[in-house]
Amino acid sequence: MKFALVFLIGMLVFVSGCVQVKESKVCPECPKPNPWTKCIDGIHYRTNFKCGPETNYECVSYREYGACCAENWSCSEWSECQNGTRTRVCRDLNKCNTSRIKPKETKPC
Repeated sequence: MKFALVFLIGMLVFVSGCVQVKESKVCPECPKPNPWTKCIDGIHYRTNFKCGPETNYECVSYREYGACCAENWSCSEWSECQNGTRTRVCRDLNKCNTSRIKPKETKPC
């Protein structure tokens, strides 16, 4: 019993002498990215944040750029009133394939 206990203690000392404990670094919670700027000439940007070994585990801000498309709508004249509604056709001259600011194409009369 004494031999087993001495052996176990000896193994523990031996193993603990060989094990190297590394201090693990953790990134703090970084702020959320700022909103994107308006699209100008097909580019918009925002301030974003990153953290990791390359920043020594500190939050660092950087400017993030992205491609964007500025909708540019052109609409025909309103039609004559038919069944209580006027219509027109609007098309995006920049062909963005989005309709965030598309003008109305129908209205009551």
